[in-house]
Amino acid sequence: MDDIWMLAFIFNGLIGAAGNTMPLKQCEAWARELGPNFTYVTCVNVKDPTCRVYRDPSTELREWQQDLEKRCRRRIKPQKDSNQ
Repeated sequence: MDDIWMLAFIFNGLIGAAGNTMPLKQCEAWARELGPNFTYVTCVNVKDPTCRVYRDPSTELREWQQDLEKRCRRRIKPQKDSNQ
């Protein structure tokens, strides 16, 4: 079974989230579709909430985010491979 993800974001100062879970690729597609008013958009791994993939275009966070995403994807990869 693939890892499941939830889309979370802040809009007008309020925390929101998609009501359903989805594969990471679908979550990332939804995150890209959200408009510029949606800030701090992230895909959160439901099984491991510390594993997140952010959508933030700011240059000051880019390196940190890329490192976090690499570690997150590495951590979930063995789970996918062991379930196939």
